[in-house]
Amino acid sequence: MRPSPRALFAVVALPLVMMLERCAWYATSSVSWMPLDDHDWTMEQIRLLWDLQGGLSVVALMVAGVVALGVGPLPVLLLGLVLSCAAWSVAPLVGPDTYPVVLCVAMVGSSFVRPALWATLLLPLARPRESGRLGACLLLYGAANVGAAVGPRVAGTLQFEVGVDAVFAAGAALTGLALLVAIGLVFAWMSTADEERAAGPGPSSRFEPRVLATIAVLGLLLVLPWAGSMTGFQAVFRAIRDLPFVGNAPSLWREANPALIVFVTALLSSTCLLAAMFRRTVPALLLAGPGMVVLGIGVILMAFEPVRLSPWTFGGAFALMTLGELAGPALLSRLGGDVHWRLTTLVVALWTAPTAFAYTTTATLANRELLPDPFLFPVPFAALLIPLGLVVTVAAIPLQRRIFDPPGSARDPAPGAVVAPHQL
Repeated sequence: MRPSPRALFAVVALPLVMMLERCAWYATSSVSWMPLDDHDWTMEQIRLLWDLQGGLSVVALMVAGVVALGVGPLPVLLLGLVLSCAAWSVAPLVGPDTYPVVLCVAMVGSSFVRPALWATLLLPLARPRESGRLGACLLLYGAANVGAAVGPRVAGTLQFEVGVDAVFAAGAALTGLALLVAIGLVFAWMSTADEERAAGPGPSSRFEPRVLATIAVLGLLLVLPWAGSMTGFQAVFRAIRDLPFVGNAPSLWREANPALIVFVTALLSSTCLLAAMFRRTVPALLLAGPGMVVLGIGVILMAFEPVRLSPWTFGGAFALMTLGELAGPALLSRLGGDVHWRLTTLVVALWTAPTAFAYTTTATLANRELLPDPFLFPVPFAALLIPLGLVVTVAAIPLQRRIFDPPGSARDPAPGAVVAPHQL
């Protein structure tokens, strides 16, 4: 089976874009409050700005999905990178009255990038090449966690060696480099436009009612318990510094999450990509279902205070939560992989926005001490996620055979158009 040229370009370029953008985001966000502190902002004012950014992120995610209905994900991705790069470029140059606007522009840019990046990766990996798509999504998620791990260390080094402005300069440089890679991807796709069109329309250029209906039901059933369960990470990361066994190395525990994800995604993505080479199907839901169960168990275990008093029990529960987190890219692979190219960004945004909202809401309540025990908040959602995960696991293969890859369907469909032909 010869892979689509656009799929090859996407699998090579987009993880690099993700890694650079996430590194820039985590580096700059770790020091973004310092100029406000220097200008005598109170902690309450800073918290209000963080709340505003959180709400703005949810709105921007939905706007990105709606805009992509008309233009596809690539213009949204490029616009998001431009906004982020511009914001971090001017951050050291503006005064205290304009600086909050810069932070909000950066948040909008980042919120545009996230769903558009996933959608741009999903579209050329059309059904039934699900193993390759799943492997690519895991690879993209691993790249995001590399950025999450490296970004704060870059910020810490530059902050103490040069100053906060150097962190913003690095953020602008990293997002600028990500923009150049994305532009290179556009030109690479333009060079293969004739070859792609000659192959004929593929699944990403068609509307299939049964597929859309199944994806809609899955999304509606899973998004609320998933978003609620993921807020457990908010409680964990807030509490790490106060745990009795952490001592003076809280950053090591925080970095354990992305480090474990990077290691596991490297193994799983290589396995899935290898399976795709041999035309073996690995249903994404067969990974997502157990992942949901594992996440739910980890969240519930973490709610018991004795579990948080020992590095072994805490580490075990935290590892379960981390491994369960990998259900996220598997679900995105399934939900966004078979829909029309105009809908993909919106589908990803609809999945991402509730998670962002739940995470932000939990942080707001905890910051204002309105959530006495943040570890208990996600437990009801986790309790619901476990049986749903079991149902998804049992239904994974039947859904694959009857809905996503039914008998008589083309085994090697042509890759679908990523953007409209006239845009290439």
